[in-house]
Amino acid sequence: MMTSAILQCEVLQNGIEEFRQGVRELYVYLSAAATQVVTPEMLDPVHLRAILREVEHHIEGNQRLALPMDPTKEVWEYYGFIRVLPTLVGKMLVVSLLVPLADVSTDLSLYRIHRLPLVHPQLKTRFTYNLKADYLAVT
Repeated sequence: MMTSAILQCEVLQNGIEEFRQGVRELYVYLSAAATQVVTPEMLDPVHLRAILREVEHHIEGNQRLALPMDPTKEVWEYYGFIRVLPTLVGKMLVVSLLVPLADVSTDLSLYRIHRLPLVHPQLKTRFTYNLKADYLAVT
């Protein structure tokens, strides 16, 4: 009788621990959905690297598209710019990853912007444009 009660208690404790784990996972996914940020807690580096290799495999034949960095060496960098797109499908939360791709066929020339003062002769005043960027990229 005592062994049966102990066994039932262990089963109950295991069920409670599984429930807690499920709540923790749900919190991680809801947090990612709210912030649109992928974290190692949500997707560990091994799985992220596998997903990125799969993306790489799907774009292999495309001459223009490439991953911005090598996923085997720079997997941690991807956490900074991959975004999460949460979608509700019925009662399920589906989380999609938005992986930006580089267009390797586009050549950009990068120019540094210098703010030179201009003189308005009629108003007898000088002014400079307040630009937010320090560089300009032109195709």
